[in-house]
Amino acid sequence: MTWYSLTFLFIFLPAGLFLCALTRGRMQNVTLLILSLLFYALLDAGSLPLLLGLLLIDYGTGLLLARIGERHRFLARLTAGISVLKTLCLVFYCLMRVQTEGAPLPAGLLIWGLSSLGYVVDVYRGENAERSPVRFFLCFCFFGRVVLGPYVDSGVLRAQLRTRKLSFASISTGLVLFIRGVAKRVVLADTLLEAWRRIAEIPPRERTTLSAWLLLISFAMGVVFFLSAYCDCARGLGLIFSVKLPRNMMNPFYVHSVREFIARFQITLGAYLRRYVYRSLGGAEYGFLSDACNTVLWLMLYGAWFGLRPNCVIWGMALAVLALGEKYVYGRLLSRLPALFGRVYALLAVLLSFTLLSQNSLDASRQMFSLLFTFQSQMLMNDQIVYILSQYAWALVLGAFLSVPVLPHLAGWCKRRLPALAGFGTLAANIVLLGVSCMMLLAK
Repeated sequence: MTWYSLTFLFIFLPAGLFLCALTRGRMQNVTLLILSLLFYALLDAGSLPLLLGLLLIDYGTGLLLARIGERHRFLARLTAGISVLKTLCLVFYCLMRVQTEGAPLPAGLLIWGLSSLGYVVDVYRGENAERSPVRFFLCFCFFGRVVLGPYVDSGVLRAQLRTRKLSFASISTGLVLFIRGVAKRVVLADTLLEAWRRIAEIPPRERTTLSAWLLLISFAMGVVFFLSAYCDCARGLGLIFSVKLPRNMMNPFYVHSVREFIARFQITLGAYLRRYVYRSLGGAEYGFLSDACNTVLWLMLYGAWFGLRPNCVIWGMALAVLALGEKYVYGRLLSRLPALFGRVYALLAVLLSFTLLSQNSLDASRQMFSLLFTFQSQMLMNDQIVYILSQYAWALVLGAFLSVPVLPHLAGWCKRRLPALAGFGTLAANIVLLGVSCMMLLAK
């Protein structure tokens, strides 16, 4: 069972909300924790013992660090170091099994594993340990964020769980956001990624310049809307149960620089790595060399989050080189040029970097990059790619339209000037989105 399945939409979610509404006080967190563990068991039952075991160890580690305190600094450092090493080894082992054996990655491993690692580091640095096992486990197991995030500071989330109360306003806002996330995933992201797979099935010798650009664009937009859909669903589910989760995607293609793209793409992942890697290693405290090395390191890890393979790591390095170039070499010149130039530069740089992320080998990325700029007449297009384009053109156009913040500005203007019409339009639009999503789910 997944968030976007009909079982979840019409059985699990309504039943879970009803059960939470029936309980009061601390029992609401107990009910929500049981629902979260049940969801995870239906999603990936085989990995549930691993999840609970890891979190139980980190829960005990946090209490032990709180007891040790400042009196035995070496012992505290050793305890935290062993816990961090344990999590990193587990994550690395599972990722290596995915790469070498094709084994499935335990659902949510990167989210709850690295989040609990951050909790241990925070407690070691002086943050209060969580003594309530229910709040601790719910903080990391909440089914709204267990699959792809977002990453949330454990202290912020734990504070919300202490004062959480269901409200009609929060539930209605969350439902709207959740429905939009489901539609974004089922209608748009899946279609774009299907187009990418169809184009990728074309033998390399039969690919054209148009097919290479469509392959690149459909993959880039598909990944962005796939991740954005999961974040919208997570934030929507959080609001339904009165838990506020941060945004993880903010129009990452509508930017003026690569640095701005990094700040808008997988926002919470970037914040997590900057906090626990970049700043922990000193950041830019020791000058350019320190900044450059630490930036390359955290962005390599940023790329490795998408897969433990050379292309992903080098994609992160490419972003680091571009970001450092903007910061130290040509950033001032870029800021003085017209805004349109900055947007075109950033869009091209980001899209071209996705040639690394979209391919499984460096040689395939090199061939794809070369084909993007092959303008010989016989290599521009053929009937096969034109046919595929005719099938998926609507998704590419819709994706391009939603990549710029036109719709939010238009909705905001209508809400200020025509509130009644805006309210009716929002209701009608969400009913249509839910209906279309359900039809597409039934068709699969």
